[in-house]
Amino acid sequence: MSALSKLLKKIILWLLGNGRIEFLLEVARRVVSRLDHRDDLDSEKKREEAKKEIREKLKELGRDFSNHMINLAIEMALVEFREELD
Repeated sequence: MSALSKLLKKIILWLLGNGRIEFLLEVARRVVSRLDHRDDLDSEKKREEAKKEIREKLKELGRDFSNHMINLAIEMALVEFREELD
């Protein structure tokens, strides 16, 4: 992870409350990692599928997050995932 990504992540976690966003980010990491192997979906379809799966998982766990928080978690997970590949 680049120094800038680490700094931005720390700022976001501080602003949003570490426990809530970290929980959501962990769910997003798992979903993003799994969807990366789906060659039948383009990037936009993968994002839509990720949102759907994360919403379903959150519902199962009795948790609720806004759409923008889910989108943010997906983007953060994608940045981390791509940096791991480099």
